[in-house]
Amino acid sequence: MCMVMRKKKILIFIVIAIILMATLQHWTDTKATWKNTVLMKLKKYKIELQQSIDFSNLEKNMIGNDNESIQEDVVVRTVRRNANNLLKNAKMCLRRSRSQISMYLMRSFENEFSIEQTTNKITNTLLEPKCDNDIDLIIMLTTRPGAFYNRAAIRNSWGRMDSVINKLLLEDSTSFTYRTIFIVGRDRDYKVEQLVEEEYKHYGDILRLDYKDKYENLTNKTILSLGWFAEKCSSKYILKTDDDCFVNLISLIPWLKKINPSAKYIGKKNEFMPVIRDPTHRNFVPMAEYAEEYYKPYCSGGGYMIAGHILKNLTEKAKTINQIINEDAYIGLVMHALKILPTDDERFLPYVFTKRGVSKRTMCNWKDKFLMHGVEPEKQIHMHWTTLAMRDYPSICEGNYQIEISP
Repeated sequence: MCMVMRKKKILIFIVIAIILMATLQHWTDTKATWKNTVLMKLKKYKIELQQSIDFSNLEKNMIGNDNESIQEDVVVRTVRRNANNLLKNAKMCLRRSRSQISMYLMRSFENEFSIEQTTNKITNTLLEPKCDNDIDLIIMLTTRPGAFYNRAAIRNSWGRMDSVINKLLLEDSTSFTYRTIFIVGRDRDYKVEQLVEEEYKHYGDILRLDYKDKYENLTNKTILSLGWFAEKCSSKYILKTDDDCFVNLISLIPWLKKINPSAKYIGKKNEFMPVIRDPTHRNFVPMAEYAEEYYKPYCSGGGYMIAGHILKNLTEKAKTINQIINEDAYIGLVMHALKILPTDDERFLPYVFTKRGVSKRTMCNWKDKFLMHGVEPEKQIHMHWTTLAMRDYPSICEGNYQIEISP
């Protein structure tokens, strides 16, 4: 009797084991299929984005027409129609892959993989962009490794001087040079790291240093990157910003050409900002790290400008000051130690502390602003094209001709 019972238990155990193995295999196969699907979308991503945008009539419509008899309202309608068509095509392309890529690369691996799983893989920890010295402006753009579509949208709008639209339409490009460098750290998923390497090989505009890329490391990420630029990529100015910010180069470049040489640290100035002591808040700073009640004046982290010639002093001084989680407040502490005060300019992040963000405002509201926060990837492309249209047809924002191109 005991022998029969024992055989039954063994049989039941074997059946359960087979079921578990089959379930695991199915889950693995499903996951592998999902991975392959996403990777295929990523490979097609750049081609789809470029093919979706037709630049064939852009020069004629944006730069102007020699026929002076064309009425101004016809020009306005033409600009609006072409801008909307370009936006529609860009949106269709971005949204085809955006949802799945975002869900998979930016969320799924958060709790599934650990950084240890990348350490036994062969990967190039350090990715350094080639850099020509004496660039007028470096745009140091912090981004997460998995934010592929954010970077694609920026490259295809304001991010690259050599993009099709910018070579065609940015005036006086030979007398002012800028370059956007995307700043990333190490990701938990080895596959994401491989994709970033492929992206780097193709574009050459990514700086990856050896630190874990997470919010708690943003201060270290910023200081390490500024140190790299101080040593290997000099420029007159560094603009630090994020991948959800729009940089209006049409307004920024002329201002930067005439900037007062004494300005060393420019942005949206914050004063008397209280230090957060709530341990549940992501910006919690314990008394042991910073004992004062208020931070020193600093520029908001979404976008601020630093003179290139002070970078070495800045990064050296940072070695003597304990880091805190607030990256922008920390830069303010280091600047204060260097006796450099922030220069306030309302054109940086003008809508950060307002009820109406840039997405709820007409384009004419931000025509002369330098940098706006809270901009989705497809909106980057839209806003850049719209800015070019407003430059070439000022009447869009004048009198009865003022129009709104819907996002």
